[in-house]
Amino acid sequence: FNIVKKKKSSDGNEFEDIDFLINDIEMIENDDSLSVTEREQLIAARKGQGKYRKELIKLYGKCIITGIPYEFMLRASHIKPWSACESAKERLDPYNGIVLAAHIDALFDKGWISFSNDGYILLSKELDETTVKQLSLAGRKIKKFPSFSHGYLEWHREHLLR
Repeated sequence: FNIVKKKKSSDGNEFEDIDFLINDIEMIENDDSLSVTEREQLIAARKGQGKYRKELIKLYGKCIITGIPYEFMLRASHIKPWSACESAKERLDPYNGIVLAAHIDALFDKGWISFSNDGYILLSKELDETTVKQLSLAGRKIKKFPSFSHGYLEWHREHLLR
């Protein structure tokens, strides 16, 4: 799968190219190796909806850092990104996900923060001190992650943490 293609706007910000999102959904629909249920779940997850998000909300209930409980403000974030997953099972595994407020999700997706298995927030050396203070990230520990998430967290730390 070539799942997400990022483009840069004129101001230099990255965004998902909707043409690639549509193409990705068509690729999923035409993948004969997937069951009908897997196809439906992958398409729903790709659109940011569906069973995957519901499972994560059930597992975590709120943003694991801020405690924000309002679902419209939360992102069902993959720990090992969708594009790096090797199977539908990895893409749909709720233990390959966490619930984060949108601004925290942006930091996590870009590798500015990650997590230790026991719940410490790990900060990129490139993340400026002002942001760390404003978001109260320094030295924070959250709830320990389930053991099923540890492999995904290790992947995130090794491949994305700056």
